[in-house]
Amino acid sequence: MAAPVVSFDKVYLRYHSAAEETLALENLSFRVNPGEFLVILGPSGCGKSTILSLIAGLISTSEGIIRINGTEQAGTVRPEIGYMFQHDHLFPWASLRENLLLGLKVRGDLSPHKQSRVNDMLSQYGLLEFADRSPRALSGGMRQRAALIRTLATEPDILLLDEPFSALDYQTRILVSEDIASIIKQEGKTAIMVTHDISEALSLADRILVLSPRPARVSLELPVDIPGKGVILRRASPKFSEYFNLIWKELDSGEH
Repeated sequence: MAAPVVSFDKVYLRYHSAAEETLALENLSFRVNPGEFLVILGPSGCGKSTILSLIAGLISTSEGIIRINGTEQAGTVRPEIGYMFQHDHLFPWASLRENLLLGLKVRGDLSPHKQSRVNDMLSQYGLLEFADRSPRALSGGMRQRAALIRTLATEPDILLLDEPFSALDYQTRILVSEDIASIIKQEGKTAIMVTHDISEALSLADRILVLSPRPARVSLELPVDIPGKGVILRRASPKFSEYFNLIWKELDSGEH
């Protein structure tokens, strides 16, 4: 078996204030395999986004070790990690192409090869005709596709997705999640997504980690094997309901 791309070993995270100490994560251990789409599912406020911040090096653990591609994450931003947030954060005063090249420009890596790759992705994912227009001209779903292209432009190995569809309406959410999952698979990336939506998790995941309420621990680890390719076919499978009920019971039991 290939070595894990990301590993958490007995990770604790404590927040301190003048009045108290808050335990956010408790004895958290898990692995993420190369090319896997892992979804971390849990109730609001349990620490899902905190886990992504730890992987990205935006914050550091209180105890325990996180490894990225075999080396310890010491609270530093790593070039092999791309982060896609809940909102697209596209600048309205810049063209779509300028927005997508911004990360490369900040890194000082605006090579002809990288610019050509961004143009190729704009064409491949149906946005080339909007390349020189303001992001205001894009629908919500198109903006999320653009945000993913911007993340992929720096050629990360690992993608962190922080509830990337939460701002979209229900129908658009399904269509865009199908779109983005397909792009991630085509690009051969490892993805870690957090959500509180069970259906969304089951539509996309190769494996799901269900977290307890804070302090977050892994209360259920669930490999997902649903027949059918794509979000719509997965949701139509009888196994989808079986998995949904299993996760619902786990989340419900954790509330009491």
